[in-house]
Amino acid sequence: TVDNSLARTIEVHIINFNADIYNHQIEVAFIKKLRDEIKFPSIDNLKTQLHLDRNHAIEVLENKNLDDFKNYFLTLTV
Repeated sequence: TVDNSLARTIEVHIINFNADIYNHQIEVAFIKKLRDEIKFPSIDNLKTQLHLDRNHAIEVLENKNLDDFKNYFLTLTV
């Protein structure tokens, strides 16, 4: 986060996905918490952390047996 908003929101990065799904409902399955919320001093610091988070998420997913989570996955047709 870079602001002081008290609103509860969630942002989801879908790896290797590039479609406009704004204003569409999606379901999100939490596999593992990557880190606590951090207030970043700048957008550049946020971008750097997002890159690290993406790499960490890919590593976590590569090391998980995703069959354990198959009931949580769905196919989104856009």
